[in-house]
Amino acid sequence: MIFSKYSETIGKKMKANLLLLLLCTFITLVSLSCKSKPGEPKNDQKTEKIEIEIKYIISTGYLHTCAIDKNDSLWCWGDNKSGQLGDGTNKPSNIPKMIMQDVFQVEMGANHTCAIKKDNTLWCWGDNSFGQIGDGTYMNRNTPNLIMTDVLQVSAGENHTCAIKKDGSLWCWGYNEYGQVGDGTKQNRNSPQQVAEVSDSIQVSAGEFHTCVVKKDGTLWCWGNNAEGQIGSGAETIKNPRQVMQGVLMVACGSRHTCAIKQDKSLWCWGLNSKGQLGDGTSEYNRKTPRQIMKGVLYVSLGNQHTCAIKEDNTLWCWGDNQWGQIGDGTFGYLKMKNSPKKIMEGVYRVSAGTFHTCAIKLDDSWWCWGLNEGGQLGDGTFSPYSPQKIIDDVSTISLGTWHTCATKIDGSLWCWGDNNMGQIGTGFSLGENNFYTPKQVTTITDVLKVSCGSFYTCAIKKDNTLWCWGSNEWGELGIGYEFSTGTPKHVTSVSDVIQVSPSNSHTCAVDKKGNLWCWGDNSFGQIGDGTTQPANSPKLIMNDVVEVATGISHTCAIKKDSSLWCWGNNWAGQLGDGTFSEKKTTPQLIISEGVSHISIGIYFGCAIKQDGSLWCWGPDGWAQLEDGTFFPTNIIQGEGMTTMNTPQKVMTDVSYVALGQFHACVIKKDDSLWCWGENFAGQVGDGTRESKSMPYLIMKDVSDVSLGDMHTCAIKKDGSLWCWGRNLEGQVGAENYFKTQPVRVMK
Repeated sequence: MIFSKYSETIGKKMKANLLLLLLCTFITLVSLSCKSKPGEPKNDQKTEKIEIEIKYIISTGYLHTCAIDKNDSLWCWGDNKSGQLGDGTNKPSNIPKMIMQDVFQVEMGANHTCAIKKDNTLWCWGDNSFGQIGDGTYMNRNTPNLIMTDVLQVSAGENHTCAIKKDGSLWCWGYNEYGQVGDGTKQNRNSPQQVAEVSDSIQVSAGEFHTCVVKKDGTLWCWGNNAEGQIGSGAETIKNPRQVMQGVLMVACGSRHTCAIKQDKSLWCWGLNSKGQLGDGTSEYNRKTPRQIMKGVLYVSLGNQHTCAIKEDNTLWCWGDNQWGQIGDGTFGYLKMKNSPKKIMEGVYRVSAGTFHTCAIKLDDSWWCWGLNEGGQLGDGTFSPYSPQKIIDDVSTISLGTWHTCATKIDGSLWCWGDNNMGQIGTGFSLGENNFYTPKQVTTITDVLKVSCGSFYTCAIKKDNTLWCWGSNEWGELGIGYEFSTGTPKHVTSVSDVIQVSPSNSHTCAVDKKGNLWCWGDNSFGQIGDGTTQPANSPKLIMNDVVEVATGISHTCAIKKDSSLWCWGNNWAGQLGDGTFSEKKTTPQLIISEGVSHISIGIYFGCAIKQDGSLWCWGPDGWAQLEDGTFFPTNIIQGEGMTTMNTPQKVMTDVSYVALGQFHACVIKKDDSLWCWGENFAGQVGDGTRESKSMPYLIMKDVSDVSLGDMHTCAIKKDGSLWCWGRNLEGQVGAENYFKTQPVRVMK
């Protein structure tokens, strides 16, 4: 959603005053050309380079971005659900895609885009739910549509659009509940309507629900929603233009706040101020009249609830909401807002503030973006954090809990990161420090052979085959003889010579060298397998001749030496695979009689690999995790229509390893390629989107191991590098933070 709609071409050194620039751009269409090409990224990541030499500044929308290159070609990238990129598809792109040629201005609303060509024709596309494209329909368009001729400037608000024609007349259309179209009504308009009360217009800016225009005589007129004072005077809703100020050079409308630069280069702002977006040093809810903020300002751009301005010395200053890092000061979060201007960078000649991200061009022609990157709108080749991110090297094993991650390195050291509310990181309890966004070494344990994470606890096997556990212990899942949680590793003394451990939500099972299977912890559904439903805070012997065990949220499966598969515990959704939907089985049940080589269990489903490399799965298919090509996001057990397979079904071949998360799955095939599918709300599939996948999607090659948490995934490549993706709110992906909070030099 771009609410900075002053779209002139500004000369690099900013020597011409703004009035001249307005006249050059909107009246004579003289281009003060300045080329820019994307630079290299901050890190060493190797990516394909697509150079775009920028002539005009980028325009930022809700989750998409556009720019015009030196050849007057328009390039767009980011989210594309409504066709807002204009490339004829509805697929997102995290690298720029060329859309059209001979363009001199581009503007973007929340999910629609408009561009003016050099012949002064106006073209729009994308979301058209309220008629904001202006083509006389309410149909979304994924390619540019001709809207008007003789157009000098366009501005796109959240869901309405305004344009100035050569004769100075102003035309608006789209969403009009608050009268922002300016035709005196509150009816949505799907074609351009002339704002009869305004003439001699030289610049217009459309906000979320309000509109402002600067006239040739320097007067500023605004109308639309005024609930937070964004009009600058008058009643709560103003359907007709009202004069607000005099001596104005340019105006920029944000979501519900407005800023204007006067002829003396002073910056004035008013309207909603709940996030400090006015920059007056307060966070008072709103200001209904203009208030002076800064002096010596040449340009201002407003996002949803943040503001950026360029001063005469070409320094960039930003303030307001910083939940997604859109300020660019290296911080992010609800409490990291700035209510006064903060200097971000030097040598800047143009900035564009989007809804939750910001982009700028510097005098050295470099192009920088920062903030939310969910749709790939930063253009750096990622959908951070929904694509794999490289974390650390020399990794030997990896395991993921609900909101934390642990890895062992080749030297036997243990590293963990993410949520630590229950002490699952292993470094103790730290008051006020519950999340670790980068790997932290667990120094109280060494010589670690393998690590395994439960939901909120962790277990590790040392090279001497001793078992150590720590974190949540409400049900005795640590196996240390009592139910108190601990933030440091504790030796599970009741078992020895452990070769495998499988922690789950609240129960744990381990296999020793003799093939004995031991289980303990929560037993509400018989998941321990001892024939009772009584919990145990120390290991209990369950079976002999076991080679592998896997634990789900409330059920367990094991493979015996004869390659038979046995399961027990909760079975309400058919997750045991025994052909029934019985409430529970408290002792092991034979599921597959022979040929099973590997087992993995999700919350309510399971998959097994047979010796011939075939993959067999069973349980509810509510998020397509069974890979049978269907997608039913509801539950047949509760009478709502979900498919369920309560016996193993063959779904793939040539599989060497399988891992299951909460509602997603990944396999490593015999060629070492990694394929994932299933629920993808947090990007845990790793395909660069948040759209669930009903069929396997190739993620990467040369993979040696993969581990899945509830909503995140990590993989180790053959070179020992560790890659993670998905939910990172608690730092479990291992990146410095969830979003890109500092300017990232864009290079593709």
